[in-house]
Amino acid sequence: MKNNHLNIFITKYLIWPFALLALFFIELSFLPQLLPWGITIDFVFLLVFLNCFFRKKNDYFSYFLSISAGIFLDIYSGQLFFGFWILFFILLAWLIKKMSFLMQGLNIFSFLINFSVAYLSYKFFSLLLAWRNFSWLNFIITFASTMTMGIISFFIYASLYKKES
Repeated sequence: MKNNHLNIFITKYLIWPFALLALFFIELSFLPQLLPWGITIDFVFLLVFLNCFFRKKNDYFSYFLSISAGIFLDIYSGQLFFGFWILFFILLAWLIKKMSFLMQGLNIFSFLINFSVAYLSYKFFSLLLAWRNFSWLNFIITFASTMTMGIISFFIYASLYKKES
């Protein structure tokens, strides 16, 4: 029994941040070279969002993953103060959990509203920090591709884990 808890701990708190880091490197170094105009899929945001949306309200692992994502973005972005993205992702995780609870159900409508609000707020703060590099075409295509990946993930999750709505 004790060994099972250790395996769960290792899986949750050691492997997930490494998976997040791998997605972060794919998003920022490898993927822009493959897709036209440097368009990427926001894998870091998507993983944090999906984790927050599908976990129970009182499960605090989403906040741990949000802090990990914030640390990676803070290290990479070099903002005015270290911790901006950490605070942002913690607030985003709280917002996603609160909105999911208020909508009371795991359905595609709830998913699309939560995703749109969370992604637009994420991009709004990214835009404030790097407004000179903004492109509407890049924004629309990135939003559409990230949402497509999110919808595919939603249906995969819904088919594997039939949760009660």
